[in-house]
Amino acid sequence: MKFTNEQIDELFARFRAVYPRRRGANPTALAYKRFTSALKRGFEPDAIIAAAARYAVECDSLGIKSTPYIKQAATWLNQECFRDYEEVAKPTVATMWVETDSPLWARMSKIWMEMKGKLPPTKAGLGGQGWYFPATWLGEKKGAGEV
Repeated sequence: MKFTNEQIDELFARFRAVYPRRRGANPTALAYKRFTSALKRGFEPDAIIAAAARYAVECDSLGIKSTPYIKQAATWLNQECFRDYEEVAKPTVATMWVETDSPLWARMSKIWMEMKGKLPPTKAGLGGQGWYFPATWLGEKKGAGEV
């Protein structure tokens, strides 16, 4: 389908409204050019816009909203990253930070190991080394001798 300049402007405005905000450079003119190029290649604008909204939800759930870790819109469009977000986003699970020196670390690590076959990663945050575990794991059965 061929779009008029006015239609492209409106569609791009909708895209920009849902695309996650980024700290750092995010050139609008280049993103507009990449968006127009995607339309010319036959991609549906509503699918791109919906995918951008799902990407925003994912970024928010990962805690990277308004950071430099958000891809520049032009890059996201040029690499056709919207194809990665074609399906409805999976529901996110509430997470909780557990520090490695916490008594809860051993319990959560054991569940992680049982489910994934490896130790959980760690990263610095909230005052110490730790990781985000699904909060639903608090309801998991405790092993013998665990608190």
